[in-house]
Amino acid sequence: MQSVSTVEKIKNYLRTLFKIRKKRRLGLQGSKPLVNAYLILDRLKMQVTLDMSDDLWEWLALQGWREATVPNDRRKYTLLPIQSFSAICLASREERDMVYLDILSVEQSKDFKLKEKRTPQRCEAKPSINAYIIRDRLKMKITRIMSQELWEWLMLQEWREATMTNDRRQYTLLPEESFTCIFLATKAEREAVYLNILRAMHKSEIKKNEPKPLINTYITLGSLKMMVTLEISEELWEWLMYQGWKAATMANDRRHYTLLPKQSFDTICLASPEDRDAVYLNTLSVEHDQHLKIKKKRQLGPCDSKPLVDAYIIRDNLKMKVTLSVNEEQWKWLTLQEWREASMPNDRRQYTLLPEESFSAIVLASEEEREGIYLNILCAMHQSEIKMLQKNNDDLPKHLPLVSTLLNKFTL
Repeated sequence: MQSVSTVEKIKNYLRTLFKIRKKRRLGLQGSKPLVNAYLILDRLKMQVTLDMSDDLWEWLALQGWREATVPNDRRKYTLLPIQSFSAICLASREERDMVYLDILSVEQSKDFKLKEKRTPQRCEAKPSINAYIIRDRLKMKITRIMSQELWEWLMLQEWREATMTNDRRQYTLLPEESFTCIFLATKAEREAVYLNILRAMHKSEIKKNEPKPLINTYITLGSLKMMVTLEISEELWEWLMYQGWKAATMANDRRHYTLLPKQSFDTICLASPEDRDAVYLNTLSVEHDQHLKIKKKRQLGPCDSKPLVDAYIIRDNLKMKVTLSVNEEQWKWLTLQEWREASMPNDRRQYTLLPEESFSAIVLASEEEREGIYLNILCAMHQSEIKMLQKNNDDLPKHLPLVSTLLNKFTL
């Protein structure tokens, strides 16, 4: 066994020496990973510890994360802390970018401390105007005369003056106004301004090299596909990219898409910027309703016998625990609402479990009150899922997608 490991080491050394290694191409997005699966991004690895929504999986896929499906992957990864995925999953949409960047920055700082890296230059003198400061692979130009206090704060963020004349490392240059924004911010606002600059840089890197699609080409968003039927402006393409749309450039894409009607793009393109959000949401909601009608549902199971106490009953993606014994009339009413006993032992579908008191409230209610209590339970469950998004709904920035409109659109 020792000789085999030695041979493998020699092979790896020769591959590196002669530069015959090929960078693995980014795989297909694939289906949503299950709990306890692993996600990878370059040399990072993260464990899925919670059930994720389709929206979160689309967002992670846009960042480049893919499920680790290679059985004997010999590449070495840096495993993120187990609470990383939980922090991203539980964050609201507006906070997700900041939480994600914080996790990556913390992990990156740890990684650089473990590696043998160039010792940061501890210079007492402040950099002069038009000099450059660097941090990891970022570069920023000094456009104002800064105070000693600001320079010490930047050094705490691991920024150092770029004093090497022939530095062959590749840096990402931040916009020139970045330093001015940090310089003009107060001490209380400085950290938030700094994080906003990093987030904007991160988004621009995601969207760079995304040319405007031509007429008769396709753009995709998750499992949706739309044909570009008119000439698209730069402003409209930036708006569509912010909604998550991207050009379909893969030649042999085996994923199944739902093709929107041809007039969908015309309607969005011809709408004014003020009406565009409403038109876009209306187009998606109509397609959503049609998709639900066409979608093939799993056939309802038998409903002959009543479920026992502590059993579970299911309806679509909802699950409820039987906490009290039911009579024939009560069980017949539940079966009319399409509830069935969960009899499949290894059901891999993901369900939303209703609170334990839900079943008691339905069973103990009178026949006249039962339907009203049942609808209230469904509404309360739905509102609890979107509680984080509804919080501070009026304070959402105007450039974000219309989360509030979407919530009102799809609320029961």
